[in-house]
Amino acid sequence: MKSLIGESIKKISSKTICSIIALYTKYNMDKIFLEGCMNELSSRRLNGEIFNFEDEIQNKLKEFAEIKVDYNELFNE
Repeated sequence: MKSLIGESIKKISSKTICSIIALYTKYNMDKIFLEGCMNELSSRRLNGEIFNFEDEIQNKLKEFAEIKVDYNELFNE
């Protein structure tokens, strides 16, 4: 699964990866995908990409903090 994530994630923008990281962090989702996203951003920085992903992730976490999810609604038909 890790290799599939690695190939797919290279096609996603850094901004979108930050949103994914914030969502996965906020809702404690699949750690393998979260690690893949973080590794990809790290690789991009090492390869010269100038993008402040730390601030982008923090901003997304603040934005998602305002989202209210009714988990009961997910399971009701």
